[in-house]
Parts: sequence; structure tokens; C-alpha cells
Amino acid sequence: MIKRGDYMANIKTRKKKKNHRKNSRERRIVIGGFLSVLLIIYLVGSGLKLTKKAPLSIEVVQLGSIDNNIHVKGIVVRDETIVKSTKAGNIQYFIYEGEKVKSGTPVCMVANHSVLSQISEELEKINENIIKVQDQRKDFSTVQKDIQVVNYQIDDLIDNLRNTYSKKNFVQIYSLKNSIQLEIEKKKMLLSQENSSSLKNLILQKNTYENQLATNSDLVTAPKGGIISYYIDGLEGKFNPDALENLTIKDIEQQSEPKDISRVQNVEKDAPLFKVINNYEWYIVGSLSKELAEDWNVNDEVLIKFNEIQSTAIKAKVYKLKIQDSNVIFVLRTTEQMMPLISKRNIEFEIVRENYEGIKIPINSIVEKSFLKIPKDYIQQSGKQTVVIKKGTENDELIPIDAAFEDAENIYILQDASSINMYDTLVLPQNAQSEYIIKESQSSIGVFAVNGGIIRFKKIEVLVQNNDYAIVKQDTPSGIRLYDQIVSNAKNAKENQLLNQFQIIEND
Repeated sequence: MIKRGDYMANIKTRKKKKNHRKNSRERRIVIGGFLSVLLIIYLVGSGLKLTKKAPLSIEVVQLGSIDNNIHVKGIVVRDETIVKSTKAGNIQYFIYEGEKVKSGTPVCMVANHSVLSQISEELEKINENIIKVQDQRKDFSTVQKDIQVVNYQIDDLIDNLRNTYSKKNFVQIYSLKNSIQLEIEKKKMLLSQENSSSLKNLILQKNTYENQLATNSDLVTAPKGGIISYYIDGLEGKFNPDALENLTIKDIEQQSEPKDISRVQNVEKDAPLFKVINNYEWYIVGSLSKELAEDWNVNDEVLIKFNEIQSTAIKAKVYKLKIQDSNVIFVLRTTEQMMPLISKRNIEFEIVRENYEGIKIPINSIVEKSFLKIPKDYIQQSGKQTVVIKKGTENDELIPIDAAFEDAENIYILQDASSINMYDTLVLPQNAQSEYIIKESQSSIGVFAVNGGIIRFKKIEVLVQNNDYAIVKQDTPSGIRLYDQIVSNAKNAKENQLLNQFQIIEND
């Protein structure tokens, strides 16, 4: 039989064990929670560290080509004659833009509109009266059959004129208008043969009004044969073939905006009506640096392409060359593709040259660095390392170096990636009295290569470049090779950095 005292002692013992297990679980929970927080902090920190890596674009060096054309701005010069109005009035054009005409061809008419309207109304009334008189006398008219034939001819010509106008064939329209006018004149002559006094009076009135019509209008003809254009900028007198010798770079840079004056309905006296371009020969004037134009000679043939029009390259001849300061003003002469540029004065064009082919790299991959020059006599080998001996205040020091490139007598080390600086003193191991003070440096351009996971500078020699790419010489000592990996945007890179320090972006 268990005693009461022993029973109570057992209960107390079990309670203590139970509380101990409970406290142990709580401690484990707290410790586990603490460790979980630490793990989360570590992972978050590692993630932030990874996301803070600077991006670095790399690409594989490949063969390619770049446009080697020379992009130029210039002006157009043509043999142009401006025709001005001799009176103020309304204007009506007969010739379309760019049409080639003979000398004496009517181009437009300038007239007083209000006076013309009155005269035209009177002429219309007289013509109606003439027809009435003629109809009344048709049984007795001696020329009735001839007039009827002319009327049929006029009707046919008018039908043709309507059809032609709908097709916008302006050359044929002008021809038909002339034919109709000739038939009308023929009809007048037939009517004038009638002996009727009333008819003769009407014809006399008609002639009077027609004379008034001619007096109040001005039929303007082409003063010479050529191409008609209505685009005027007021510089036709300045930019003409006779002035080519005197043009300056300031003249070439002058901006012009030719305006289409055919859209104007009314003109003042002495206002320009149109211009006649002598022929299809025209000139382009621009400027180049002496270096770009050094191989040019008068009468050389060049190919040019225009930005304003989508066309193949055209041929032009070097007409004149004139040196002005550090530039050369050139004049090119051609007879091709004038019509698409007939309304232009300022143009942008390309002088076509052969494309360069070779190792093609982005312009942003090219960096310029400063290098210290060290004579090869002071270079030593210590195991697998290349070293120099740097003179110290108490003891000399052995300094490892990496040669970026070399010539026959010297090696060159990158200044900002070495423990050697300008004005340091180097000594020879076999003769401590022989010293060399580093006083010379040299700037060179190159790229950062990343072969082996370490960023290294490699010198390059650029053959040609444009705004985006450069073609560099192949097989240069210490230079890049085909299929090397390079940093395509070098602003974030430095010598001897490891690739794993960056977030790598591989370009195609």
C-alpha cells in the first residue's frame, strides 16, 4: 500500500518533469526561430549583393564591314532665269512643274480679273447674237456648210479636252487648247465673209472687245527653252554657275526654303512668275576636310547618293576644288536625277566609297589609356613572373608587372593598374648604380578582352570608324584576335577585374 506522503511526492516529481519538457520545447522554438531569422537575413543580404552587381556587356569579336561613305551637306546650283510680272493682276498657269518647253511657249497669263469678266460677258453676248443672225440667214448663207464643219470639229476637240483633263495630261491639254483656238479663228474668218451689214457690225464689236481683252491681259512666254519650275527662294541670282568660283563655306551653310509660287492667285508688278532652268546640267557645292579630299582631282568621277530620294548612286565629275582654311570647297557637276531635286536648294548626300572589311568592334568598346615606358634592360624574370626592381629609401623592392605591349627597345605597362608610377626609379640587379627614372608615358587606344575570366587591356589600331563601329587591324602584336571576347561597353570595366564581379550580358 502506497503511503500518502509517497503519493504526493510522485505527483510533484511528475509535474516537475512535465514543466521541464515544456520549457525545453519553448527554448527549442525560440532558438529555431532565431536561426530562421538569421538564415533569412543572410539570404536577403546575399540576394541584394547579387542584385547590386554592375552590368557588363561582352561579345565575341567577328569579321564585318562598315559604311565608309562620306556624309555631306551642300547646296544645289542651276542655270536659272527668273521671269517677273510686268503688271499686277490675277494669274493663270498653263504649264505644269518640271515641264520642258521651247522658247516662246506661253507659260501663264496675268490679267485684271474684274475688267476681264466684264469683257468676257460682252463677248459672250455678241457671240450669241452672231449665231442668231447666222441662223436666221442660214438658207441664204454662202458659208453655212463650212461653218457647220468647223462647229463639228470644235465639238470633237472639246470632248477630247474633257477626257484629257481628267487624265491630267497637261501637255496634250495645251495642244488641244491651241487647236480649238485655231478652229474658232477659222470660224471668224468664214463669218466675216458674209455680206450682211448687221453681221459685220457684230464682228466689228467682237474685234473691239477682243482687243480690249488683249490690252487688259499679259500672256507671259518662256524667254528661252528649258524646264519650267515654280519653286523660288530668291537666291537664283546668287547661286548660279557664274558664281561658283566665289562661293564660301558660309554660303554653303546658308539655309533656304523655296516656295511654290504657282499656288498664288494674285501677283504684284515685278513679282516672280516662274523660272526657266536652262538644261539638265546642275551642280552640287559642299566642303570636306583636306584629309578627306586629298586624293581628289578636277575631272575625277565620283558616285553620290541623296538622302531626299530613294535611288541608286549617280555619277558626278569634280568640276572645281578650292582650299579655304583647313577645308576644301568642291563643286560636282552632273546631268542625272535633277528632276526629283528641282525644288531643293539645301541637300544632304553621301559620297560613296568602298566599304572596309575586317575585325569589327563597337565604338563604345574602345578606351584610351596611359602607359609607362620601361626599357627592356630593366626587365627581369623571377620564376614565372616578369618583374622590375624599384629603388626604395632603405631597401629596393621587387615589383611584378604585366606588359600591355612592346616595341623593339621598350615595354609599356598600364599606369593605373600597376604599383609603378611616374618618376619612380628602377635599378639593374647586376649594377645598382645604373638607374632609370620613369619620365615618359604614352597614350594608346584599345579594348578590354575577357579571355580566361580576367579583364585585360589589348591595344588596337583603328583603320576606319563611323558613329557606331570601327574596323581594326588584324594580327597586331598584343592585339585582339578573331573570336576573342571583349567588353562591348567599357565604361564600367577596369584592368584585372574578374568577370564574376559583374552581371554579364552577352551580346550577339
